[in-house]
Amino acid sequence: MIFSKHRAAIFPALSILVFLTLLAAPQTGWIVRTQAAHVFARGGSLWDLETPPTAKIPDSDYQLQLGALTGNAAQRLAQARALRQRFPTQASLYANILRYDVQSKVHLPHSTASDMLSSRLWSTNDKRPESTKAELDAFDRDAAAGERLDPNNAYFPAMRSIGLFASGRSAEAIAALHRAAQKTTCQDYMLDEGQGELRRREMERGRQNAIAQLSATGSRYSRHYSELHAPAHLAAKFAMQAEIAGRTNEGSQIRRDLMRLGGVMRTQSRNEDGAKIGVEIARAALLRPGGAPLNSNTDGGPPEDDLNAYCRFLTKIGHARDIPAVRSEFANGGEAQSIVYHVQGFDTWALSPEWDGLTEQWIVNWTLLVNAVWLIVLGLAAMAITRVMRSEVSSTPTQRMIKMATISTILLALALTVAPGIKAQARLLLASVQYVSWYENDLDWLRPDSGSNTTRILILTAAPILLFAGCLLASLVRRKSPRTPFYQRLNRYAWPLAGVVIFAYAASVLATIHAEYLRTMDVNAMVQNEGAYYAQWENREWPAATAWPGDWK
Repeated sequence: MIFSKHRAAIFPALSILVFLTLLAAPQTGWIVRTQAAHVFARGGSLWDLETPPTAKIPDSDYQLQLGALTGNAAQRLAQARALRQRFPTQASLYANILRYDVQSKVHLPHSTASDMLSSRLWSTNDKRPESTKAELDAFDRDAAAGERLDPNNAYFPAMRSIGLFASGRSAEAIAALHRAAQKTTCQDYMLDEGQGELRRREMERGRQNAIAQLSATGSRYSRHYSELHAPAHLAAKFAMQAEIAGRTNEGSQIRRDLMRLGGVMRTQSRNEDGAKIGVEIARAALLRPGGAPLNSNTDGGPPEDDLNAYCRFLTKIGHARDIPAVRSEFANGGEAQSIVYHVQGFDTWALSPEWDGLTEQWIVNWTLLVNAVWLIVLGLAAMAITRVMRSEVSSTPTQRMIKMATISTILLALALTVAPGIKAQARLLLASVQYVSWYENDLDWLRPDSGSNTTRILILTAAPILLFAGCLLASLVRRKSPRTPFYQRLNRYAWPLAGVVIFAYAASVLATIHAEYLRTMDVNAMVQNEGAYYAQWENREWPAATAWPGDWK
């Protein structure tokens, strides 16, 4: 006999005690409650990232209101502008309005100046119609309001230059870029949207794990910084034209402003996208000084030839004192690019194994809990059948029919529970494993386009049940004349095996606590400065701001 009656009684009691302890402890209770709520959940993944929260939020809480915006960029733009009356002094609101606007209406074609400056054209699939005067005027008003509310933030005048160039107000655009270059911070406030949505999730669903927190640090509309490519190239074109006309101080000042703005974005932007675009803006300033011929290089960034040509030009026009700062910014930009691209390449992420490990840990926890539930369900059904069969047997046909009807009802209820339950769990597991990159690489048979996923995932969701069935069959084979009915064996083995699975679940949850702590620390560091966090991950120093000499006339 695999389990004695004494052990069969102790295991369930101990496992229940362990489970209740996990549920009551603050450090583990939120994990258990989240996973228990998804045992029979329909649709979505373990983290419900696909389902937006619906809890009612107070009208006076700006961050929650921003996190409640829905729809595409144009729809969010309209909703955000409607919030201005309630939150007129929130610089964050105007920053996000500009972000939505350049993703939906206001834009400056990237090819406007790039063909005059370099053979490396900025490719774009932007098919949006030309911005209207009303759209450009509204954009300028919002940018001006943000600059008044946050006067030391380079983000507002830099973004404002997009609309000014698009409106044909080139001198004002150059002046806006000059103001941006004098600032010491660059904050796009994009994080407020994600944090607002995260807080709404916590209000409705309780504490959120590190995976949901990581999701809140980004946005589907986070490519706003790339819109600064066009004004940077257009400003460099004006600088080149001024230099050709003999106004070398004017042209070199524009280039210097672009490099200083790029440096501020590189050091102060919280997300790595802003840092990368800052490097590219600074390097756009090096193109064709004094109307030099087009550079034929076609690699991913300005080569050393551009740097050397510009330094020679500075020496020629009497501004050699800027050369150390120019070379320093070029080197710092290269170091920043090296760090970012090493950690977050085009199709890889160096941090992926750690986050995949946490995701896998949650899936393992949930799978163990699901199987413990199914073992308990089977045990309850077997217990009910055992009690019915042990009741006094009556010789009357009516009582025998009642007994058979009772057993049939139990079996029917079991079938109606298992079939839809396993199907729902298979769907949830399939949605959850999509968050794990190694599943896509190593378990191709789980892909949505690879056939019947319900059948395949059944192997994962019911592994302990299959093991349990194997134990039953093995016990039957070992006995020469098995007299114990199958339902009694099921009743005997289900509870101890459920206890074993619960103990395994408890150990897995304890391991998850540590992983959650580490990844939460990662998120906290990432939202402060993603580039600096990447440098720390690489055991390197994020390049500091470049020291520039005073302006010259």
